[in-house]
Amino acid sequence: MRNVPMCVARPLIVALVVGIATLLLQARESQPALAVHHIAEISEVMSGFNGDPNVQFVEIKRLAIYQNVVANTRLTAFNPDGTLAGVLLDPLSGNISLNAGNWIMGTSAFEAAAGISADFVFSPGILPAAGMVCWGAPDVSAPLDPSTWDASDPNNYVDCVSYGGASFTGTNPMSPNPHAAGAGDDTLSLTRSVTSTAKLTNPWRNSDDATDFKLATPSPRNDAGQAGTLTKTGPTPTPTITSTPGPVGGVSLEGGLRALSDGSSGSLWRNGWLLAAAVAAGTVALGGAAWRVRQQ
Repeated sequence: MRNVPMCVARPLIVALVVGIATLLLQARESQPALAVHHIAEISEVMSGFNGDPNVQFVEIKRLAIYQNVVANTRLTAFNPDGTLAGVLLDPLSGNISLNAGNWIMGTSAFEAAAGISADFVFSPGILPAAGMVCWGAPDVSAPLDPSTWDASDPNNYVDCVSYGGASFTGTNPMSPNPHAAGAGDDTLSLTRSVTSTAKLTNPWRNSDDATDFKLATPSPRNDAGQAGTLTKTGPTPTPTITSTPGPVGGVSLEGGLRALSDGSSGSLWRNGWLLAAAVAAGTVALGGAAWRVRQQ
């Protein structure tokens, strides 16, 4: 270039710069722009826990930093046939922290059960057996005003998870392959087991929710880094007295126990046979009254 006259070199340099800029622009226009919330994925979904159908949450995992501009994104539930069931958050009311990590959208019942705060709270609406959950906004540099885009079109979201296996008959553009199991089984949550590393070219496509998600122990974590714990509990067992019905020493055992539970006082004895049951310490609770049975 040093032997080329400046009058010739300058146009060549300008042409080179313009050419590179044109190629970059064409490359940019060939795929949708990644917004500052699009390098993320749905990592966990749950609908119902421990007999309470209102315990519901959706966890989002950011795959890069600066994916924090989530204001104006939506959380939406779909029916098993792919039609709109309802927009659960319309829209999210604010942004989250800059750092990579997980954040939570959940119900008030979820907060009470898990012992952590959801970053955004919604009213229950995720169908448990079959359906789809979508979160996000169209591919722009910042989330569009929700009034300008169609919430019923799954193509407008960052990620969608369809579940219910063959019971889901709708269309999920993110997972045209078989769909995951139900959104929890009252104990476990639908949890992503395969990180979508190939999804860094937006929009997300060609996932397989049937293999990418498994039922697992719930492990929700909010934007503050707090981990929630969902512990399965059951009803408190009621102590029972088992015996062989029938008269003992001329007195009905069932009748004797009923007399005690009705508040009668005293011990029922006949020919040295004990007609009331006793526990290890010699105390039995019947009808709220404590009875001490002692050998006479």
